[in-house]
Amino acid sequence: MNKPIYEPRGRAREYGELAVNIYTGCNHGCSYCYAPAVLHRGREEFAEVRPRPGIVEEVQRQLEREKISGRTIFLCFTCDPYPAEIDTTETREVIQAIKDSGNSVRILTKGGDRARRDFDLLGPSDWFGVTFTTDNLFRPAAEEPKAAPPAERLATLEQAKYNGVQTWVSCEPVLYPNAVYSLIRNGWYIDLFKIGKLNHAAPPAEIVKAGGWAAFGEEAERLCREHGRAYYIKEDLRAEMEKARGT
Repeated sequence: MNKPIYEPRGRAREYGELAVNIYTGCNHGCSYCYAPAVLHRGREEFAEVRPRPGIVEEVQRQLEREKISGRTIFLCFTCDPYPAEIDTTETREVIQAIKDSGNSVRILTKGGDRARRDFDLLGPSDWFGVTFTTDNLFRPAAEEPKAAPPAERLATLEQAKYNGVQTWVSCEPVLYPNAVYSLIRNGWYIDLFKIGKLNHAAPPAEIVKAGGWAAFGEEAERLCREHGRAYYIKEDLRAEMEKARGT
């Protein structure tokens, strides 16, 4: 195994300075997922999820060998730390190793309630986040069939906030702009909004109706400012906004 903890490059740097991928794939079945192409794997193969062999021990060794401390480590880019229908003990043990070595975690998941088991490991220096894409809160979108329903994801986010953990939401890919606007208005328990677009595909019909990516970005930013939300507009969306402004 190559070093499990690595420095992300390109767009991934917008999410974390260090990262680790715990599993070999993801079984949430998201139609927009970029990871199979990045890993040069078919989608059926990618959906066969297993912990990477020796992942916990390798993380522990690297943390000790390189004396990594005081850093925030992202979980995960090419998998979800809480995939469906499998034992995620390795996730808990990786988090424990990261915390025991004086580091923090920044988690991003669509796993919903599956993540609650590990909240006892998280503290004020950690970040817990969920991906938010759909306008139907009570069932997963067709684009992400085996992910937890959005309402469940947001409920875990609210619980993390009550537990004193920093919370964030990744609004990317954006499929339904009105759902993002509503979340900005009502998401008092969200400490940071990271807002992007849908890359490598034509804009969804709802974005076209809203006036395109630039108009969506402007309205999302306006609402964040109006409601006092901390936010970050991702580079791809910011570029669309600046292009429309002529800057």
